[in-house]
Amino acid sequence: MYNLTESNVTRCMVSFAIPLLLGNVLQQLYSAAAAVIVGKSGSQKG
Repeated sequence: MYNLTESNVTRCMVSFAIPLLLGNVLQQLYSAAAAVIVGKSGSQKG
């Protein structure tokens, strides 16, 4: 764990940003998968 008052600011910012970026990527993948599923189910002729 980094001490925010004494360690390198860039390293601290990157260590906080990586989980946020990964969370955003996973959320985008989930949204894309949901769009594909809804698109396939909506395009079926009934």
